[in-house]
Amino acid sequence: MDFEADSLTFQKFLKAFPKGVQEKKYVPMLTKIAKREDLRLQIDLDDIELFCGDQSLVSAVEANTIRYIRIFSDAVDQLLPETTTDVTDVLDVMLMHRKSRADQEDTAPASDLAALELGRRFELTFLPRTATRNHPIALRQVRAAHVGKLVTVKGIVIRVTEV
Repeated sequence: MDFEADSLTFQKFLKAFPKGVQEKKYVPMLTKIAKREDLRLQIDLDDIELFCGDQSLVSAVEANTIRYIRIFSDAVDQLLPETTTDVTDVLDVMLMHRKSRADQEDTAPASDLAALELGRRFELTFLPRTATRNHPIALRQVRAAHVGKLVTVKGIVIRVTEV
């Protein structure tokens, strides 16, 4: 698997996938994330399949979802426009101090990857293909073989709390 080529494909997909005749589907979503108006970027796997013309990349995403969320998030980071909002919060201050400390030490911190993931202002999710969306797995049938893969389960949400 060539993850660099996949990352470039994802970048092209985000920039060029059409919604209508002249409209792009994912570019306005990236703009909303950059302006901090939205927190979630939902990628439809049917769109990736249409864009690529085959289902090999979509199958790879379904089989190794955790890795592809990281790859896709890195592609989004490279395409994300600069933030134009003046809102600063604790995370902004923390990242600013981390960058200034790294500049003073002239070394890149070992936890740069963790800092990049912590500084993200969006959550990337994949919407399953229509074919698998209609065939959920019972929650009791989820096994160790499903860990790391994109799985559709059927259930009722009883309570949601912020941890």
